[in-house]
Amino acid sequence: MSCFFHPQLDCPPVGSCLAAVEKAVAETDVAAVLPLGRQHSLLNIINVLIQKLGHLIHIYLPKVLQILLCVTASVSTLLDNR
Repeated sequence: MSCFFHPQLDCPPVGSCLAAVEKAVAETDVAAVLPLGRQHSLLNIINVLIQKLGHLIHIYLPKVLQILLCVTASVSTLLDNR
């Protein structure tokens, strides 16, 4: 399957991001996760990587998006269960 923004790139199947997010929410264990401050630091590192690599990371953007969605879903679940 090709991406709508770049026809030569392979994207994960449409439902895979939703399935990954649902799995992240279902498997989030409050006692076994990194503290939210450290997760925030990891997100900042990903931001710096995206800024520094620029156009070189475009091949990996679908996977990076999926990772960011899963981290965001996990953090949201943690904050809801506080």
